[in-house]
Amino acid sequence: MSLEFDTLFTFHPLKPNASAGCSSNFRKFVGRKTVVKMPVSYYFWPLMAFLRKEIKKSGTYLSICESYRNEAGKVQRRVLRHLGNANDYTNESLERIGRQLIEMVKGPTPELQNIQELSRFNYGFPLVLHQLLRLYDMDALLRRLGRKHKLSFSLLQNLLLMLCDRFNDPLSKLGSYNLQNEYIGLGQGVELQHIYRTLDLLSC
Repeated sequence: MSLEFDTLFTFHPLKPNASAGCSSNFRKFVGRKTVVKMPVSYYFWPLMAFLRKEIKKSGTYLSICESYRNEAGKVQRRVLRHLGNANDYTNESLERIGRQLIEMVKGPTPELQNIQELSRFNYGFPLVLHQLLRLYDMDALLRRLGRKHKLSFSLLQNLLLMLCDRFNDPLSKLGSYNLQNEYIGLGQGVELQHIYRTLDLLSC
């Protein structure tokens, strides 16, 4: 017989105990599928970690704990990690706590050194502005205008690029053309001549 459960759960085997209020049926936990073979004569209790807060005169102390049942079927509590006095937290201590929490789930994390930014991309402006244009049916209007003039490029794409720069950091048309790769969601590359052509058509 098998039991499926989420691997974030901790399971503790117990012998059958009628006083514990359990039946002989297996409990099924559906999550990431981990199949465990076990005899029917054992019960498995799911254990979940929780945050405990202790208020003392010196401050508020936090710790990560979990409840479990011992072999006698009694509920007990154990501390997985002490997080210290919350009143004394600094940026460095919070960073250390974050690493400890990650280590509890994934194991030790390597120290990150000599980090430098290689590139930065913006997807928010194209996403929001595109939705605004769709809200007022401007995208359909621009497509009709493109078909009317038999254009080989997208008026919507060119307008989006110019609007993104207008809201983000106003640039010349040449500047918009040179920095278009900083945006995600604009589609294929925009040509400089098409930007000027778009302005001509919209000004008519």
